[in-house]
Amino acid sequence: MDNNNTTDGQRKATANRDSNAKTKMRLDEKITSVAFGRSTKIDSDKNAPRIRICVLGFAAVGKTAVVVRYLTNRFIGEYCSGKDLLYKKTIKIDGFPSQIEIADTSNKSADLSFPSVHVSWADACIIVYSIESSASFEAAATMLEKIQSIKMPFYHPVLLLANQKDLEHLRQVRVEDGQALALQNNCHFAELSAAEDLDGVELTMTALFRDVRTLKSQRTAVRQKKPSLMHVTKLFSSLIGRSSSSSSFNETDAEKPKLKSSSTASSLHTGDECEIKVNTPTEKEVKSNKGIKKRPSFSL
Repeated sequence: MDNNNTTDGQRKATANRDSNAKTKMRLDEKITSVAFGRSTKIDSDKNAPRIRICVLGFAAVGKTAVVVRYLTNRFIGEYCSGKDLLYKKTIKIDGFPSQIEIADTSNKSADLSFPSVHVSWADACIIVYSIESSASFEAAATMLEKIQSIKMPFYHPVLLLANQKDLEHLRQVRVEDGQALALQNNCHFAELSAAEDLDGVELTMTALFRDVRTLKSQRTAVRQKKPSLMHVTKLFSSLIGRSSSSSSFNETDAEKPKLKSSSTASSLHTGDECEIKVNTPTEKEVKSNKGIKKRPSFSL
């Protein structure tokens, strides 16, 4: 009986530990790392800087098609989009390696809860809509507003991507509408076809990655240039010391005796102890216009 109770207690303790471990897992471990129906090995370089991208959009707009097209150069028309997928790969941008992580969300409709946790996790977002679906464009506009509310007041790179350009005969969203929405939200814009435009997909994605990497480098440089607390303390101490010495100097000057305005002024010169006399014209010399042309004589 006691053994059974001990076993139950151990099982409960183990279950609690597992539950706590799961709650402490990072987001990238929560997102299912599965591609093409099987687990994939992470092709990554731990020393390379990491760039995290979140891909959002309405159902059936080609989110996964765009991501897979970029990573593998292949195009597959149909995907099982019931799960969130995380793709990891090390690429080179301008000759320098970067570890990219792309979270492909599985929003089936605009009514589903917005993946705010994914957006907070990401360094940048890609919002995909289809040119032949006005509903997907409206959903993209709503997503842009929510991203702005989450990331404000900081700048967050966003790419508004119009997909399925090959379905021109079914177009419902004009190019000008997409450009205006991107301009309104201060984000990048591109219109392409994941099925037919491999170069367009590569150029667009690489431009976004480059923007993220540059932004992260700038923020790192700013953090490194911030003065330390010790430096600020020394700076204030030096300023206070200068202020104190300046005020003491002024107080010393104020304590010095002032010479009275009289016909003869005398003072003692410190150290030499010599008398200084100032001779001014007398009243008679002034009346007789004497002494006016000559400067007062000073005798030591």
